[in-house]
Amino acid sequence: MPLEKGSSQKVISRNIETEIKSGKDPKQAAAIAYNVAGKSRNDCEITNYLSAAVRGDSAGMVSALRGKK
Repeated sequence: MPLEKGSSQKVISRNIETEIKSGKDPKQAAAIAYNVAGKSRNDCEITNYLSAAVRGDSAGMVSALRGKK
């Protein structure tokens, strides 16, 4: 499935989710999504989301998407 165009946090998050579902490592998925968006990983708050995803912390993932640290 092709990734969405755009640089908003929602688009980047959906692209990361798409890449993870296709079997990519979460860090690799983030790198791909940020590259498509034309941003670096530190440009957005997705770092907390990825950290929570790697830990398997679904509550942390939700908090990160809502902008809470």
